[in-house]
Amino acid sequence: MRMPTASDLYPLAGNRLPCLVGGEFISNGRSFDNIDPVNGRILCTVAEADAQLVGRAVQAAGRALRGAQAGRRGGGDRAVEPAVSAAHVEGGAGARVR
Repeated sequence: MRMPTASDLYPLAGNRLPCLVGGEFISNGRSFDNIDPVNGRILCTVAEADAQLVGRAVQAAGRALRGAQAGRRGGGDRAVEPAVSAAHVEGGAGARVR
């Protein structure tokens, strides 16, 4: 068995990670450091999502969820799902948008 190295512990160190929305990598130019709370090392730099990008991500996730579940449920269940998702997003769900 090979011993792990520092690069194994932090494989994304030094990289700037974009947001993945609907299968597309998106970066708006703003970013923040993702810091390891144990030792304070920067794990990677992450693209920051504004409210518009978060909205796009919610829409894309909803489409993906509906597509995955459409074959497993009846039409009545699918009709209710968008309203439930919208109520969850509007209620806050504890998410923080920068």
